[in-house]
Amino acid sequence: KPGPGRVIAVGGGKGGVGKSLLAANLGVYLASHGQRTVVIDLDLGAANLHLYLGNWALKYCINDFLDKKVNDLAEIAVSTDSGVRLIGGGSSRLGSANLPFARKLKLMRAIRRLDADVVILDLGGDTSYNILDFFLLADYGLVLTTCDPAAYLDAYTFIKMALYRRLTRL
Repeated sequence: KPGPGRVIAVGGGKGGVGKSLLAANLGVYLASHGQRTVVIDLDLGAANLHLYLGNWALKYCINDFLDKKVNDLAEIAVSTDSGVRLIGGGSSRLGSANLPFARKLKLMRAIRRLDADVVILDLGGDTSYNILDFFLLADYGLVLTTCDPAAYLDAYTFIKMALYRRLTRL
């Protein structure tokens, strides 16, 4: 079938619990085992996944795709030294995290068309509609937390909100 074999989302209700670090390392691990792996930074308000993969600056980001500067999401993917292809998030402008519905759908369709064995989505730490919809796009979802009470309460809230969003979208 066209598109990725699997989409894995890494989410949670709080920032700073290790979502980007896990997404990067999972991508490196899968690529080292022969999987054609793409990691996408969908923390559009505070994109930093590229730093965990050794890229200090990216020439292109998701905004270039959404603004129609490129025709295909795959065009902005960059190869990394670890064998992972990286699509950088677009946090360089005010409102990047607040995608209008049509642009979010465009991005979701493009993710589903990527030619890869595995696509890993690194999500922001909140329960906005966009984050929840990206989480629910995935075949597999990982929710991260720490032992800090605020972190695990936020993870619980994230799971509740994702389930509620799924049920209201049916």
